[in-house]
Amino acid sequence: MWHGILIDEAFPEGFLSSLKVIGKKKSDDWILLKIEVPDSSVEKSVQEIQKHMKDEFYSHLYSKDGKLIVIFKKKAIRIESDKSTWEEAVEYGKSIDIPEEQLDFYPCRFEDETY
Repeated sequence: MWHGILIDEAFPEGFLSSLKVIGKKKSDDWILLKIEVPDSSVEKSVQEIQKHMKDEFYSHLYSKDGKLIVIFKKKAIRIESDKSTWEEAVEYGKSIDIPEEQLDFYPCRFEDETY
């Protein structure tokens, strides 16, 4: 099982209704949605998220065993919950003008979830 964090404003109206939303939280700037994705459909979900996501955003999925998939419009990068593995994803995000402070991939473990 995977969970993911998506920003409502990153997607066209109607797309998010096709996903299993299991949590919702309003931050200072955005509405964050937590989704649930079965192992059997994670690759398809990554492709659908990429297809519908606006260019200047990213999303991420994370598994119970510490795996992460950081999803950008044109690239999906597999990393671990250990921050020492994040360099490629952070550098790519910065290269497409996402501020470094937003590239925190939080939460990235089930035990860190707050909603």
